[in-house]
Amino acid sequence: MFSAEDERRIPVSIWNLKSLRTLRMQSRFEFGNFLIDCQDLSLLSDLTSLRTLDLSCRRTKIRKLPKEIEKLIHLRYLDLSSTGCYSLQCLPRGIGKLRDLETLSNFIVSEEGADIGELKDLNNLHGKLAISNIKGVGKEASHEAILKDKEYLHHLSLGFRSTRFDLLDALNNDDDEAVQSVLEFLEPHPNLEKLEVNYYNGSKFPSWMEFPNWEGRSIMLRTLEIRFCRNLKVLPALGRLEFLEDLNLYQLDSVSQMGLEVLGVLKNGDSSAAVIAFPNLKKLSIDEMKHWEEWVIKTTVNITLMPLLQTLRLYECPMLKSLPCQILSSSLREMTIVSCPHLEVSYLPLFLEELTLGNDAGSLSISLPIQDGLHTNLNSLNISNSPHATLPQGLSQLMALQTLKVSNCNSLTCIPDELQHLSSLKRLQIYECPILGPCCQKEVGEYWNIISHIPNIYIDRKRIQ
Repeated sequence: MFSAEDERRIPVSIWNLKSLRTLRMQSRFEFGNFLIDCQDLSLLSDLTSLRTLDLSCRRTKIRKLPKEIEKLIHLRYLDLSSTGCYSLQCLPRGIGKLRDLETLSNFIVSEEGADIGELKDLNNLHGKLAISNIKGVGKEASHEAILKDKEYLHHLSLGFRSTRFDLLDALNNDDDEAVQSVLEFLEPHPNLEKLEVNYYNGSKFPSWMEFPNWEGRSIMLRTLEIRFCRNLKVLPALGRLEFLEDLNLYQLDSVSQMGLEVLGVLKNGDSSAAVIAFPNLKKLSIDEMKHWEEWVIKTTVNITLMPLLQTLRLYECPMLKSLPCQILSSSLREMTIVSCPHLEVSYLPLFLEELTLGNDAGSLSISLPIQDGLHTNLNSLNISNSPHATLPQGLSQLMALQTLKVSNCNSLTCIPDELQHLSSLKRLQIYECPILGPCCQKEVGEYWNIISHIPNIYIDRKRIQ
C-alpha cells in the first residue's frame, strides 16, 4: 500500500516486487489529484502474484486500464468503484481471462474495450457487480454474459448509460425492441438479493422480470430499485416476489396507472383462492412519478396487499389521486407524503407512529382523518413547506403526539387552539417560518398561551423554553 500523495506517479520500485500480493492506492489528503495513466499500469503484468488490486482511491483519476491486466491470472479482488475510477471509460478486452476474480466492483461496457461477453467465464464473482453503459451492447454479446450462472452475486446493478453522465446519455433513445432484447439475456441467478435497473429505455421489461419461479426455486430478491426508466409504461408482476422487503420506484415518467398486473394476479381469477401480494414488503418508496394518477385494485379475487408494510414514502407525484386502502394497514408505522397535491387519504393507519408532510401533501395538509375520533399511536408529526395558512385540522385527536416539527412554512400564520389540549406534546420546533415564528415567542407572542404548556420549545434552533 502506498499513498497517492507521496509522489505524482507510481514509484518504479513497486514493479520490482514480484511476489507482491496486495496493491492498494490510499489517499491521505483532501487536495490534489494523483493521475495514473495506462502506461503506469501496463507494468502490472510484472506482478504475477497479485491477488488484490484496489484502484478506488478518489484521487487516482484513472481513465483506462491496460490490456496487460489480463496476465494477472491469480487476481481475486479488483476494486474499480466510482470514488476513484469516476473517469474510467472502458475495461480492456481480455479481462474475462481473470477467471479467479471474486470481486469486480464495476464493469463498463464499450465498443473500444471489453464487451459484456467478457463476463461469461467470471462465475466466481461474489457480492456486488455494477454493469454500466449497457445501451451499447449487442444482442449476441449480452447472450454470452450468462448472469444466471453467477450464483455468488448478491447485488446486481444494470445501468443503461455510462457512469460519466453527459448530454448524449440524457437524450439517449435506444430502439425499444433492441434494448428489451438485450435485457432479456441479462437474467440473474435466483440467489440475487438486490437488483437495480437504471436508465432502461424500453417500454416494458423482459419476461424474466415477471419473476416466475426459476426451475422450481423461489427468487430470493429482497431489494429492488427501478430508476430513470422514463419510457417504461407497465411495471412487471412485482407482487410475486415473496421475499421482497424494499421496493424503490423513481422517475418512471410513462407510468400513469398501477393495477393488478403489478400484484401478479388475474382480474377474474379464482375468487375463492386467497392471494397475498408483496407478502414480505416492509418499505415502499415512490418518487417523481409525474404522470402516475392512481393505483386501482378491481377484482373478484380475495387479495391481501403488503401485510407487513412498515414504511411508505411518496414524493413528487403531482397527478396521484388515490392509493389502495389495503396499503394503509395496521402494520404501517412511518408515512411520508411530499408534493402530492391531489392525493386523497381517507384515514390514518391505526398504529402509525411517524407522519411527515412536505409541500402540498393533498388532503392530509388540510385535515388529519382519524378513525373512531382518536389516534393513540402517532408520536411524531413533521410539516415542511406547507402552502396553507394553518396546520392540518385534527391535531387535538393525536393523543400520543410528543414531537411537532414545523419548518419553512412561509404562509403559515397561526397555531390552532386545539394544540392547547395536547398534554402529551413534549417538543415543538419551529424553523424558518417568518410569520409564525415571531407569534410564538415566549410571553409576548400572540399564540404563547396556546403552546406555553409544552416543556421544550425551539424557534429557529434557539430554545425558548
